[in-house]
Amino acid sequence: HIKKEGQREAQSQGASSRANKLRRRTSVHPNTHGSDQYFTASQLELHAVKWLLATDWMVQSGRLVGEGIEARYKLVQATRPNWDQGYLSMAKYHDLELEQLRKEKTRRLDTDKRAHQCVRMSVKLFLKSLTHGCEHIYTAMPRLLSLWFEFSLLEDSAAPPQDYAKA
Repeated sequence: HIKKEGQREAQSQGASSRANKLRRRTSVHPNTHGSDQYFTASQLELHAVKWLLATDWMVQSGRLVGEGIEARYKLVQATRPNWDQGYLSMAKYHDLELEQLRKEKTRRLDTDKRAHQCVRMSVKLFLKSLTHGCEHIYTAMPRLLSLWFEFSLLEDSAAPPQDYAKA
């Protein structure tokens, strides 16, 4: 019950306040009943690992999609901003979403705004993952390069048109 309240609060707040909200919790343990406690740094890191594993499981099993998943990944990233695994997992989620869009025969990926958004987010998050560590370089780098080579020549219809005559 306490985790659900903390997660709901963190999802509604900005990224910087998410970590502060997570640090504070009300304990229902008999020895400290009614007093406020704070998560230690090691407890926060442990909870971030648990949240990430649970979120990855939800993605793989198809239990939760959309904004709920993104909010959970952002919660992990706010809790552990220098952890490469948090960025890698969210990049894989956007990549999976792109693959699902590809399977839909009615969509054209070169003009689909959601597909462009998925590609941009995947590339950005794979880069952030590599920036924060090289542990997953053999996973992130090949996928990053294949996305870059496949989609870099497409004109982004989601971006505002630029007037090249002014440049």
